[in-house]
Amino acid sequence: MCRDNVVFVSATSLFSGGGLTILNQFLESIDENHQYLIFIDDNAHFETNKSNITFVNVKRGVWSRLKWDYFSYWFYAKKNNIKPKAIVSLQNTCVFFPGAKQIVYLHQGIPFSNTEWSFIKRSERKYAFYKHVYPFFIFSLYRRDIHYVVQTTWMKASMMERFSIDGEKISVIKPSFVSSSTETGYFPNIEHEIALFYPASEELFKNHRFIFECIRKIGSKNRHKVGFYLTLEPDCELSKKAVEMGIESNVVFMGNLKFSEVQASYKCMSALVFPTSIESYGLPLLEASTKGVPIICNNTKFCQELIGSYDGATIIELEHEPWCKAILSLSKKQVFPEYTPTFQSSWLDFFDIITK
Repeated sequence: MCRDNVVFVSATSLFSGGGLTILNQFLESIDENHQYLIFIDDNAHFETNKSNITFVNVKRGVWSRLKWDYFSYWFYAKKNNIKPKAIVSLQNTCVFFPGAKQIVYLHQGIPFSNTEWSFIKRSERKYAFYKHVYPFFIFSLYRRDIHYVVQTTWMKASMMERFSIDGEKISVIKPSFVSSSTETGYFPNIEHEIALFYPASEELFKNHRFIFECIRKIGSKNRHKVGFYLTLEPDCELSKKAVEMGIESNVVFMGNLKFSEVQASYKCMSALVFPTSIESYGLPLLEASTKGVPIICNNTKFCQELIGSYDGATIIELEHEPWCKAILSLSKKQVFPEYTPTFQSSWLDFFDIITK
């Protein structure tokens, strides 16, 4: 290994969900100009045929993460006689390493949103932590020469407004997106005339309960037509809520679907619904729009940014009456021209920042 052309990559907490997608895209896009030391979770395993990538396994856990962010990268470099050209953090936080160029990929949207959470309510404590405490860890090792990368312009604007970060030090770079084939042989069992699809986790800000309330407000005459199809397990907390509200026959828990099964499901549904309040990106919006599927979504900046020009998008405020009306309008099967997003940035721009 050429020890003066090394890039350290902090990715110890990226072992599932959107974080893992970011790491995989990073690995696929890596240039050949540098040697990359990728610090990953000790249970993670990646295969690559690129000779300039070396993985270093790090013990999982909060204290281990803090130790590496604040001390261990610097000690590791000293011990192994490495002077890294740059430090890349793919997991929101800066690391301690005086004198080295540093690029931080920020993809946690809660600290930059307008939504407030309570430490008093048990169901909201996690979100209150990310809103009010996590920014300390994001910026505790802040230096004016650190460069930040975010996925959307709304996050850049929020960073500038809330934390006074220089806009010249923030780049908006969209993740890779390739429209996936739906030819998988998988066909979900659709039991309703109007099938609403929502591939999302059970987080409060995803606003599943809002759609529950819309279904209840639709009324007995049309309610039986509507089904809400979720990529959650049947024993999740929301299933209890559906029973409590008397709409259990309208909510279908499909379980944890494979990526290919999610892609196949879009074409079988009446629409994607996307009531979420917080997203650093919003990949399902692109997945559905590039397949010509109707979308009903919350009027947020990220929805406007990603699919504001898509003909099949109904972007409305999170109010029950207009949502009920939009849902019932789906009784006639609609297909729109497939959307082709055009982004002016890519992972190539990310690696240009390292090189500069």
